Amino acid sequence: ASVYIISGPELKSKWVGEGEENIRRLFAKARSTAPSVIVFDEFDSIASRRGLNSDHSASEASHSMVNQLLTELDGFRREELIFVIGTTNFPESLDPAFLRPGRFEYKIEIPYPEWEDRRAIIELYNQKLETNLDEKSLEMLTAWTSKITDTATYYTGDHINALMRNIKRHLLRESIDMIDDKVLLDWLKSEHKKHNLEEVEEKIVAVHEIGHTLMYHKYQRLDEVKQVTIESGITDALGMVEIKDKKNQNLYTEKHLRENIGTSLGGYVAEKIIFGQLSTGASVDLRNATHIAEEMVATYGMGNLAVPRVYIDDDGRLNPYFHNVVSPQIDLILVETLSEVTNYFTQHKETFSYTKSSIN
Repeated sequence: ASVYIISGPELKSKWVGEGEENIRRLFAKARSTAPSVIVFDEFDSIASRRGLNSDHSASEASHSMVNQLLTELDGFRREELIFVIGTTNFPESLDPAFLRPGRFEYKIEIPYPEWEDRRAIIELYNQKLETNLDEKSLEMLTAWTSKITDTATYYTGDHINALMRNIKRHLLRESIDMIDDKVLLDWLKSEHKKHNLEEVEEKIVAVHEIGHTLMYHKYQRLDEVKQVTIESGITDALGMVEIKDKKNQNLYTEKHLRENIGTSLGGYVAEKIIFGQLSTGASVDLRNATHIAEEMVATYGMGNLAVPRVYIDDDGRLNPYFHNVVSPQIDLILVETLSEVTNYFTQHKETFSYTKSSIN
């Protein structure tokens, strides 16, 4: 079969007519060389929901491209062997017309790799790049990459590929054939340590991470914590509460989501209680807590609104018409959880007194 791999943005044009002609030529060529497979990478760039673009000319061009794509998809004859695939990181932004039966009706979600998957990927590149890592090193690398899967950045197959290539370069620079797990771990830490903290900053980061940890203790979820450190090895994180690697969870209760907000706010409240002021280190936590609260109210019907409904449009955004309805409910969840965390820490002043004295 002939295979055509097309990047969505390559087909686009600012002018009405050019993008549609590119699509017509592509499908005509696929028909002439059938059986064929057409793969649209970044499919959302040419198949996004109509009517979202504020630029009139760009919106008109995008609208026309969507219509042309739909026409081509509906124009296949039974005997034409053409298979069309679209890949996207933003399925919620696709025009609903593409997802109807008879078009893109088979949807395959590819999640981030779990423990076994990462181990298999590491072993694959270990053989391919001839890095000669032993079993201990392979296990250690799998654990190392689990740090990233529990943060906002996630460790993908491409990240693992880059990591293994970096290890190979290190072996070549040092003119060595192999490296043991302990030396490898020390090298990884030195490679990823991007932050040279002053002593006062180390204290702030330590208190911040202890705040997160104490909330895990409050919620009786301390068994989920693998380690607490102020040397995360992650570029964008000064410290980290590393969570044990676990299977992807598909269902969360309202209680669990509120606890997740509480653990996110733990560092914020701890800084406020110990130092009497806040640092910029809580920004990611606040963003995470806000996102969870917004999802609870706008998507899962977990607010105190009279009507249980979804307030998120098909493009994944909060409908601006309901902003004044949803926003107070989001704030209420955050305020209630903030009060809960503050009260808990206030009741455990002895713990904080010990914490403060131990880091002074």
